[in-house]
Amino acid sequence: MKVAMEIGETLDVALIDGDKMVGTLSLSLKGVNVVTQVKAARAAVSNAVATAKGRKRGGKRRVSAESRARMAEAQRKRWAKFHASKPGK
Repeated sequence: MKVAMEIGETLDVALIDGDKMVGTLSLSLKGVNVVTQVKAARAAVSNAVATAKGRKRGGKRRVSAESRARMAEAQRKRWAKFHASKPGK
């Protein structure tokens, strides 16, 4: 979608996911540096949609202590199986 705006105008946008509205965004053209404002607005829309869908953008995944223990045990078993299959041991 392309929108032509003049300095001082405001554009209100509704963020819709499926059939429900998940947020709103208001853009105001205050100066000539439009590219930076558009990039910031796109990032805001992307973050809003990701948050509305229950996902976080970026960051590390959190793993519970129980899951880490299971993964460590599975890795130890894989290493034991690998070393047991090597000749000469």
